[in-house]
Amino acid sequence: MSQSIALGSLSIFFMFLLYISLGVCLKRYKCSFGHEASFILIIGMTISWILKSLDWDQGIMNFLKFDDNLFFYVCLPPIVFASGFNMHRGEFFANLKIVMIFGVVGTLISFTTFSALNILLKEIWPM
Repeated sequence: MSQSIALGSLSIFFMFLLYISLGVCLKRYKCSFGHEASFILIIGMTISWILKSLDWDQGIMNFLKFDDNLFFYVCLPPIVFASGFNMHRGEFFANLKIVMIFGVVGTLISFTTFSALNILLKEIWPM
């Protein structure tokens, strides 16, 4: 069990090291090909595929398993706070009308779509 935790910790450390190195390289060479998040997503999927294909014991997979409660309650609030804190307030309030329109229209489209799909699904599979 301790070996699987060590290998899992090493793989997470390797992912963070790649993330930091990629961020530095993108800023240094002013790469405009893609966003940093898309590169990290591809690297994460590649590392996950490699770890899955090595077919290690289940301990490593349990250690690396995604915990949604940890993400939503611990990781997501600082991300949202940092995004709001670093936002350009003048640009936001200058475009507040457009933001509100997109919010209302997006909410109405989502409500209409989900309602129609629920009604359709209820007619297809009555209970």
